[in-house]
Amino acid sequence: MDKIIERASDLKRKDVEQLSIDEIISYLDDVVNELVKTLNGDKEVMVSNEGFRISGAVAKMIRTKYPDYLSQSSALIEHKYIQLVRNTIIFYFDQLNRNCLSLTDTDNESLSDMCLMVTEMCNKLDKKNSKLIQQLFITKEFIQPMQQIMDDISAKGEHLSNGNILISLYNFIQFFTKYIQLTNDDDPNLLSLVQAAIKCLCSEYYLNIFKGMAPQCSISNPKEHLFLIECPLLVTNYINKQRDHLFDDNSYHQVFLSNTNEILKEVLPNLHKYKIGHYKAIKHLLEILLMIPNDYYYDNKTTIIGHFTTILQSTDKPLDDSNLDQQRTDLIKLTISLIHQFASDSKLLEAIQNNQQLCNLLKTELFTSKTVHVQFATEMLLCLLDEKHVKDLPNPQDTAKTFVTYLKISVKDPVQQCEGVQLKNLQTTLKGNVSVNEYFYKFGLV
Repeated sequence: MDKIIERASDLKRKDVEQLSIDEIISYLDDVVNELVKTLNGDKEVMVSNEGFRISGAVAKMIRTKYPDYLSQSSALIEHKYIQLVRNTIIFYFDQLNRNCLSLTDTDNESLSDMCLMVTEMCNKLDKKNSKLIQQLFITKEFIQPMQQIMDDISAKGEHLSNGNILISLYNFIQFFTKYIQLTNDDDPNLLSLVQAAIKCLCSEYYLNIFKGMAPQCSISNPKEHLFLIECPLLVTNYINKQRDHLFDDNSYHQVFLSNTNEILKEVLPNLHKYKIGHYKAIKHLLEILLMIPNDYYYDNKTTIIGHFTTILQSTDKPLDDSNLDQQRTDLIKLTISLIHQFASDSKLLEAIQNNQQLCNLLKTELFTSKTVHVQFATEMLLCLLDEKHVKDLPNPQDTAKTFVTYLKISVKDPVQQCEGVQLKNLQTTLKGNVSVNEYFYKFGLV
């Protein structure tokens, strides 16, 4: 075994140009020949401390020194060593779920190195290797232990003190998100993982972690990264017939909206003071709100619309960090998209129209924003709120052309939107507004 470690050190000292993929494969063949002596029966799992240590060291060497090889060779992806690592990750995650395992710091580090090597390989996913990756990792056997760990986290806060486990978990979630983006896979095991992520977002831990972020800090620790970044991204990137019903079960929408109200009430008044971590977390929160059907907002419409008003008001305050201009623009775009979504519902539309402060802020945003997409989305929203506004459009022909462009793009988009403006909201504006139609016919665009 020591010779395997020594050889890994030798390989690590070589320049990438000096080492061929065939040499890596040959080395892994020797590694496997040693590791099979430590395997646990038919499951082909590494359970001895020695085998665990060796496998972790090899994984670290590959991912840190030769990461590009992880995606360039099907022979490497299909290698027995990768399969052994996969089986071992499944076994140890399953044992963690059963509370049958207590890892030493060294074992924790070795497991983390194996997980990071696999996620490094998976994150280099492309259409050439996606089938091989799918066969290895998009399976019930691989996903279910992670889903259970997430369920335990959301229900009881288990594993939250184990940084290595959290880092491995959020890296795997990052891979699953990328896989979904690339393939639009309808695999039910992915749905179960998305549902586990929703449980995390509806837990007290999401609320407390969000509220516990210091204003001047970025997202830095594994808990923040898991709850505030990777779980929301997994949910919002899930494109499937179940997408519109993800928050239906167990009143998740009520819990999430309650948490949202509490979070926004606390963070929005000081939005201009925050760093990029808060902006990213709030952005992902707003993206989730776009997924929740309008009728779930009826009981909280005044409060939510009040939060929209606060976000638009934030443009009046200079940012403590001028590098956050784009982050604030993204929040404004998402907020206008949410208001647009609300405006397509008669009950919510009335609540928006009755909020004169919000309507005035929208008019201000239209004439002060330097972002074309924000200007267009605001124009469409104001036309929906008040048909008379159509006659005040500064460049009606340009607006009409942009509208048609947005329609064409959103029709082809997987989630049917363009720059945050949803197709159904564009259609609502067109169907419900005589003046808009008159302009489009006038310019021969419809």
